Amino acid sequence: MTSPPQTAPRRPSRQWSTLATWGVLIGTWAVLLGARARLLRDPGTFWHVVVGDRILDSGLPWRDWLSFTASGRPWIAQQWLAEVAMAALHRAAGLDGLLVATTGLLAVLFAWLFHRAVTSGLAARWALLLVALAFLATAHHLHVRPHLVSIAAFAWTYALLVDFEAGRIPATRLALLWLAFVPWVNAHGGALGGLATVAIAVVWWIAAYALGWRSPVRGARDAVALGVLLAGCAASVFLNPYGAALPKAWLTILRSTELPRLVVEHASLAATGSWQVLALAAVYVAVLAGTLPRRPGITALLPLVWLALAVDRVRNAPLFAVAATIAIAELLPRTRWIASLASRGVWVARGPAVRFPRFAWAAVAVVLALVPVAQASVRRGGAGETLLATLDERRWPVSLVPAIENAARGLPAGAPILNDVTLGGFLLYEAPRLRVFIDDRFELYGDDFLRRAVAADRHWLDAWVDCAGVTLALAERGGALERYLLETSGWRALASSEAAVLMERAPIRRAPASCPPP
Repeated sequence: MTSPPQTAPRRPSRQWSTLATWGVLIGTWAVLLGARARLLRDPGTFWHVVVGDRILDSGLPWRDWLSFTASGRPWIAQQWLAEVAMAALHRAAGLDGLLVATTGLLAVLFAWLFHRAVTSGLAARWALLLVALAFLATAHHLHVRPHLVSIAAFAWTYALLVDFEAGRIPATRLALLWLAFVPWVNAHGGALGGLATVAIAVVWWIAAYALGWRSPVRGARDAVALGVLLAGCAASVFLNPYGAALPKAWLTILRSTELPRLVVEHASLAATGSWQVLALAAVYVAVLAGTLPRRPGITALLPLVWLALAVDRVRNAPLFAVAATIAIAELLPRTRWIASLASRGVWVARGPAVRFPRFAWAAVAVVLALVPVAQASVRRGGAGETLLATLDERRWPVSLVPAIENAARGLPAGAPILNDVTLGGFLLYEAPRLRVFIDDRFELYGDDFLRRAVAADRHWLDAWVDCAGVTLALAERGGALERYLLETSGWRALASSEAAVLMERAPIRRAPASCPPP
């Protein structure tokens, strides 16, 4: 039986590849700006700006100054470089500037993934579907926060490893990784995941070379160069103002047993039910299986590591998504089904070796530079108005800000306020005169404190309220803290919104009690 005739693959033109990439860039940017309220739903957005402002004004912090429950305890700004950048953007263009920079970074990232898929051989329509699935798999984690630096840096790091293993770049080109790791380490703890990925690949390549297996290492010189590279990347973890305290803070978060149970971002994939991640995983596994029985390279298997980590903690899903997207585009030409796909017009031959459009990077800077100008030309109210950024009033008590400010004016600077963990960052941003009960700097407060705060442990809260002389509270509607306040005598509502209720109580005239242990 003869095999069906194969259709001649078409080579997409350089012009088409560039235009399609620009289309994905602009389309992704438009989608993200249309969902701008969702990008501003994470409390970290607010306190990262506050911390960045502190660094710009007073230098790096070493102790907490934002809460009354952990005031003076050792704390470091482990994402200080990204926080400084966020604060600088915020000073120049407010939340609009942060939104444009974030959406621009993400648009460039997904346009680059699309461009790489097309030039690796995928037909444009299938490359678009693949990137769209990757976008959906990361959508729940797209917030204006430093962790976006890790998603972009990891994608670039993994792509370099893939290109080296495929023989497209020499070992010396991997030296760029060390230069990237230094700022990455100072911007976000996801650099630890990037380091682990590089370590797995390098150790495998050197071991494969020593055992005589297929390896991109061509000689002892390559092996030594890779070993030096890995050592340099590992040493970069300590090239920061805080030294060993920085990786120690990362490990504190990773070792937490309460975060996966109480915080959605740290929960397991099963607990969140992210079908998009599972769909992308199914495509990746199917493509990987199609390359068997030939032995895949280590970079082809690395997404499996991140899939397993995403199953454990869904916060790793974006790293799996970008790695799987690159791997699928790389592996598909080697699958057993390529002839059948080509005969049906699904496959397009390897595209032209075109560069990613340089102006795509410049577009973000140009648009960002125009934001303050546009703000100045159309604003009619106070300086806090925005053109693009929108805070979801079902999530944030925006309408309560005047009442919070009014209540804070009657209290001394640094007065305590009782609050839910999700509202801590919002309060730090909108009411800087107050010190919060808790925010989402989980490594500062510890597991026991987080568990009691989320559950609104009655006797424990009573002790904190009494010892600190708390007279204000901001609680999420329908949450455990609101129930505590409603069931405790002396508290009355000042104002309420769809998102939260602001309550106060008269000061208790008695000797201050001792605060609970941290």
